[in-house]
Amino acid sequence: VGRAPVAGASTGAVASIPPRYRAHEAPEYPAVARLRGYEGLVLIAAQVSSQGRVQTVRIKKSSGYPVLDRSAEAAVKTWRFEPGRQMGTPMTMWVDVPVRFVLGDAPSASDS
Repeated sequence: VGRAPVAGASTGAVASIPPRYRAHEAPEYPAVARLRGYEGLVLIAAQVSSQGRVQTVRIKKSSGYPVLDRSAEAAVKTWRFEPGRQMGTPMTMWVDVPVRFVLGDAPSASDS
């Protein structure tokens, strides 16, 4: 006789929760970028440890301006996250972090 799945019981799928932002400072908007009118979005791939610290960063998509890319990369290296979890256990995971530089605004991490 077959049984209906029980909530919380393993059905072969692995429950995975990605890392979430905990503490992050806005990246510096480099003066040369402001003067030249550079704006853009940098997509950073960050490897977050099971302790919530960023271990490795890579530029996944450039803003088109190396000075903005470097600023985003340097900032994300210092950020802290709530670690990702798999089946409730903290795990090292990769997460994509968008960093937007817009003149007139402070650069920001965006969830979109």
